[in-house]
Amino acid sequence: MQFIMPASYSSLSSLPAPTDASVRLKEVAGKTVGVLRYSGKATNVMTREKLQRLEEMLRKDSFLPKEGEGELEW
Repeated sequence: MQFIMPASYSSLSSLPAPTDASVRLKEVAGKTVGVLRYSGKATNVMTREKLQRLEEMLRKDSFLPKEGEGELEW
């Protein structure tokens, strides 16, 4: 799971310290991502359906390679 912090935090040291020892802060280089927001419990079936819908939308808008022409990162 990832959280995106507001731009007002200019560095990792300016972020609040996590209260859970299993949470780690890591700076990640900027990139373009596709997002599909939905509500409800994220079951395996719903996740597969929403992922398929997101892929269809991104391919339609030319943000993804055609089937078999590239790999996706999840």
